[in-house]
Amino acid sequence: GSTSRVGIGTSSPSYPLDVASTGSTTLRLTSAGTGAVAMRYENASGWKSGIVVDNNGTYRVDATNIYLNPTNNVGIGTASPGHKLSISGGNAQISHTEPTLFFNDTTTGHDDWKIYADWDKFYIQQYVGDSSYSTRLMSDASGNIGIGTTSPASLLHVAGTVQGETIKAHHADGDGASLSIGRIDN
Repeated sequence: GSTSRVGIGTSSPSYPLDVASTGSTTLRLTSAGTGAVAMRYENASGWKSGIVVDNNGTYRVDATNIYLNPTNNVGIGTASPGHKLSISGGNAQISHTEPTLFFNDTTTGHDDWKIYADWDKFYIQQYVGDSSYSTRLMSDASGNIGIGTTSPASLLHVAGTVQGETIKAHHADGDGASLSIGRIDN
């Protein structure tokens, strides 16, 4: 017709190809051989993107280098992701009000962890029991590091006992002033 639209399951298509169903709808594309099956997006300036399923069952969104393989691994920049999410050839960025990365151990009795940034502070926290997250390490805008405290008063502020074989402190100007605490062998 004058609108150049095809309707399947509808007598009034809204798009060039409009498939409608009262239940689930499946669009089937079949390759007669072993080649890939693809849907492409093009406009007047040419090819832009497409969704491709190759003969190994790997899905990819062309022009973005995003892949989903048959083992449900997602690859960005890699066609053979070895993990649930594999990123190759670039950086990853998490942007949000408080960008957070969670590490959830699914083993019973194991704690979960999270790393997040809150304005000018950076935190590493552990989920303790079944109650809440407890800060284990944080860094503030001044570069102060707190271990066991969220208010570090110096470059390194440890709230609790520090244990080690040797602890050394040297004066930065090289005048020989230093403090060493450790076991002395005779």
